[in-house]
Amino acid sequence: MTRYREIALGKTTPIGPLFDRWMRDVESTIRQQTARGHRLAFRFFGEFLAFQDGDACSSQDPETLIASTSVESITKRRIGEFPEWLAQRKRLSAKTIQSRISPLKTFWDWLERKGYSETNPWLGATTGLKRRAEVEEKQDHKREYTEAELITLLQANPDGHRRWGYGAAIFDLIRLGLLTGARQMAEKKTVGHLS
Repeated sequence: MTRYREIALGKTTPIGPLFDRWMRDVESTIRQQTARGHRLAFRFFGEFLAFQDGDACSSQDPETLIASTSVESITKRRIGEFPEWLAQRKRLSAKTIQSRISPLKTFWDWLERKGYSETNPWLGATTGLKRRAEVEEKQDHKREYTEAELITLLQANPDGHRRWGYGAAIFDLIRLGLLTGARQMAEKKTVGHLS
C-alpha cells in the first residue's frame, strides 16, 4: 500500500512505463537487433537485481522485476557490481559487457533530460572495460597453422564431402585465405569437411 501511495505522490517512479516510453522514442532510429539488445540489457539488469537481493532463483520474471523497480533505488553503489556479475555469472567478454551497459546509460541520460533522475549512476560503469577488451583480444589470438594442417588444407579435395556446387570456389578460397591472412573464413568453410 505504501508503494502505491509513493508512486501516486511522485516519490517513487517505476522504471517500466519510462522504459516503454524511451523505447517508443528511440525505436524509429535504431535497428531491430539494437532494440533487442536494449531489452536484453534490461533483462540482465533485472536478473542482477534479483541476484543482488538474494533472490537469484526467483520465480519473478527479470523484466517484471526491473519494470517495477524504482528509478530512485538505482544508485551508483547498487550497480557497482553489475559489470563483474556480467563477466562472472554470464561469462560475457568485456566488449559485450560494454554493449550491455551502454543502453542502461543512454536510458538514464534520457531520464535526466526528462527530469526523472538527478544523476546518471551509469557514468563510469564501463571504466577499465576497454583496456580489458584489448587484453582479451590479444589473449584470443589464433596460433599459426602447423605444417600438417597446411598440407591437409592444400591437399583437400574440392569435391570431397560435396554438398554444394561450389567446391572449386572453396578450394580457391582456401589458398586465398592462407595467402591473405583471411584465416577465419577459410577455417569455417573447410575444417568440418577435412576430417
